[in-house]
Amino acid sequence: MSFPKIDVQAPWLTTEQMVEVDRAMIGVPPSLYSGGGLGFEVGPVFATGDIVRLD
Repeated sequence: MSFPKIDVQAPWLTTEQMVEVDRAMIGVPPSLYSGGGLGFEVGPVFATGDIVRLD
C-alpha cells in the first residue's frame, strides 16, 4: 500500500487544500503492481493530465 507523506508542513494552506496535497503526495511506481506477485497492470493514469481528481 502507499500512504501519504506526513512530513508536509505548509501552514498557509487550508485543511481542504492540505488534504489535496496529501493525496498528491502518494506515489507508487507501476512496476510495483506488475511485479512482486501482485500480478495486475496499471494503465496510463496520467494520460489526460497531470492531476487525477478522486471525487
